[in-house]
Amino acid sequence: MKINNLKIMALTTALSMPILCCGDSTYKLNKIDRANAACMTYDDNDSFEDELVNLTTTSTFTTTTTTVTTTSIVTTTTSIVTTKEVIDEFRDIRKYENLKNNDLSIEELDSFIKRYSSLAKLSYEDALKVIDENIDSIENDYNSIRGGIMCSLFSYSCDNGILSPYAMDKETRVDMTQEEKENIMIEFCNNLGLNSDDISIVISVFREETGNGTSSRCVNDNNYGGIRIYGEAGCNGEYGIYSTPEFGIYRQVKCVSNKLLNIRGDGINDLNSVVYSFACRYNPQYADTYSSKIMGWLYNVQSDYGDFSDKTESKCYTKK
Repeated sequence: MKINNLKIMALTTALSMPILCCGDSTYKLNKIDRANAACMTYDDNDSFEDELVNLTTTSTFTTTTTTVTTTSIVTTTTSIVTTKEVIDEFRDIRKYENLKNNDLSIEELDSFIKRYSSLAKLSYEDALKVIDENIDSIENDYNSIRGGIMCSLFSYSCDNGILSPYAMDKETRVDMTQEEKENIMIEFCNNLGLNSDDISIVISVFREETGNGTSSRCVNDNNYGGIRIYGEAGCNGEYGIYSTPEFGIYRQVKCVSNKLLNIRGDGINDLNSVVYSFACRYNPQYADTYSSKIMGWLYNVQSDYGDFSDKTESKCYTKK
């Protein structure tokens, strides 16, 4: 049987063409492939989409084809895919995933850093730099990585003038409810690993010092603990004025919790003794009266919230 020469030439030309002609080309992955390349399951909450969009890779395909014989046509194709860079740590935060005292998944850690960079008035990139610079302290000096990250970001902002005892540019948010204020306090306390009694004391101090959240210092100056400033910018006991409610709440939680940490470190654990020892440090001139007032508030707080130990695993910063 004769084969037309033109058909043989056309067939040979077609078979000699590479099956995949994208050698050394750079291309952007689609949404599903980006997620797979990052070894992550894609989540429709878009928590990773902004970062995954920028992933690119260079792929080289080596293709072998051919052969035409008088009895059959045999085509053998071998594809070897190599990548210039496939990122298995598609986010900088991957390196924090296995730190001790980290009780967050990688998604939750991402959401947490985003939330607290926003609260501390930092860009996400700057927040990661601050975390990098303080990673040893974050891992070793706090009960959880959440507490370490929160304190590092807020402290950095304070040191760089975001928070001032004489803040003139304030977010007062006068419509912020009592429940919203106390929920933020509880969240901050949980990050620091405070026990149920100490969280109750933090909220009791807030209620006592601010007339249950209604005082002018609380509403207009974001001062949630009757906190006075010493040694900063020439201050000598003036009441602090804070730039946002979150900054004021952070300062109140840290001020109270630091004193409670010292008291617990001294081996004092009975609730009445803890409250009295706290009063001696927080309001020494009127310790007896002040401790009685805090104990009164404690009963109200515990009646409102019950046992905070049931709430310590709350991930209210996790994106839904």
